[in-house]
Amino acid sequence: MADDLPITERIHVPAQALRVLYSRSGGPGGQNVNTRATRVQLFLDLSSCGLHPAVQERLTKAHPGKLSTAGELRVAVSTHRTQEANLSTARKRLAQMIQQVLQPPKRRRKTRPTRGSKERRLKGKAQRSETKKGRGKIDY
Repeated sequence: MADDLPITERIHVPAQALRVLYSRSGGPGGQNVNTRATRVQLFLDLSSCGLHPAVQERLTKAHPGKLSTAGELRVAVSTHRTQEANLSTARKRLAQMIQQVLQPPKRRRKTRPTRGSKERRLKGKAQRSETKKGRGKIDY
């Protein structure tokens, strides 16, 4: 795995910032699962990945459960029966995670409710109140 991880046409994560760990996959699978280390854990070292600090911050906030104490982002895949397929899937997932946080989120502009929406809300509340008043005890 000596390839850089392409994120966009201009952004690539260097291979030195990636670390791969193979282990046995859990769950059903017969005899194959007991002898093959097909589960892949892909670690991204955020300190040496070359991403902008703002992107790194958004990435850590978006995926706090995938962050290790050493400052690495972890992606684990064990859906396929081969190491190669799991590694390919892990690299794609990591690239998608980074692509999602590349654009900064849009800032929310405060808006005020319109006069018409306030009136409609109050009219609806009054109608509901009248409906509930009609459910009371009836005097004969």
